[in-house]
Amino acid sequence: MKTQTPIIDFNHLAQNVPLSLADEQLVKWWRKTYGKSMWLWSGFFLFLFPFMVFMFIAFLQGEMDLEGVLLFIPFELFFAWKLIGALRKRAKVNLALHKGLKQIHTGILKELKTSYGNYLKYNIANNIIKVNAPGPYTGLMSSRYLKDVSIRLETVALTAEENLLLAVQYPDIPPTESRIVVFNDSEERNQNEKENNRYTLKVMSFILPAMFVALLWASGANHILLIFCICVVIGLVVLWATRYINRRIQSFKDKLMITGVVTEVIEIRYHIGDVGMDTMRWYRLGTEMVAGHLNKSEHLAPGDRACFEYYVNEKGERKDVIRITHLT
Repeated sequence: MKTQTPIIDFNHLAQNVPLSLADEQLVKWWRKTYGKSMWLWSGFFLFLFPFMVFMFIAFLQGEMDLEGVLLFIPFELFFAWKLIGALRKRAKVNLALHKGLKQIHTGILKELKTSYGNYLKYNIANNIIKVNAPGPYTGLMSSRYLKDVSIRLETVALTAEENLLLAVQYPDIPPTESRIVVFNDSEERNQNEKENNRYTLKVMSFILPAMFVALLWASGANHILLIFCICVVIGLVVLWATRYINRRIQSFKDKLMITGVVTEVIEIRYHIGDVGMDTMRWYRLGTEMVAGHLNKSEHLAPGDRACFEYYVNEKGERKDVIRITHLT
């Protein structure tokens, strides 16, 4: 009886190799990112906790209805859930660093899809590689990509189905060009400041009235002064953050110019509650993802050639986007 020779799909090849020093630095960046997420959600949790305790004491003393206490519980549970998730991801990254291995996938890209939980799924010759997407605090909406082109994917396995993305290369696409030049366009700085101010007013005009009404409805008119003070404090924090960002923009002396062919477009959405407030797009140029404008479409598609300009600090680190120019 003849045995059938198994068919090997040479359109997709994967191999395990040790992490390089550059790979380890990138994995540590992911660990730092999850660490920031951990501190972010713990900060939200601890910020609301005193108010919940205060309202619970007021309820025990008969000065507040139970609805006022219950209002905070869903928020605290959500923040605790996000905190636990960040802790688990950070632990997985530490384990991956301890193993010290990465996988290299090569083949023909058939499809790139977004997945719930902020993941991207690369289909390389009908083999699905699920990776963490850029922007850990955002929600993926859609993706566009170059189909049936050669791709090289470098990942670090966190679980059997979840991977950290180290690098993406398209061998048939020309490499990008990057250079740092002196930035002297004061008009563009002022325009960026105006956009930041408009965004701040838009967010505050939605969040603060909604929060005031919700808290007032839950606790009653007896605590209107406390509710007003809470909203004022939050508003002042947002204004301070906007002023800080604008001052930082004025301090930048140089800009980074990245020119290349767009190979991937990932659209994401920022949420406030269940309402989508703003959208933005991430673009892959060469081996890295670069951010587009917030709530503004650049009308770029995979295969287009474009120049992305960003502020850079004194360390040469890329910061806010200045402008994006469609070249071809």
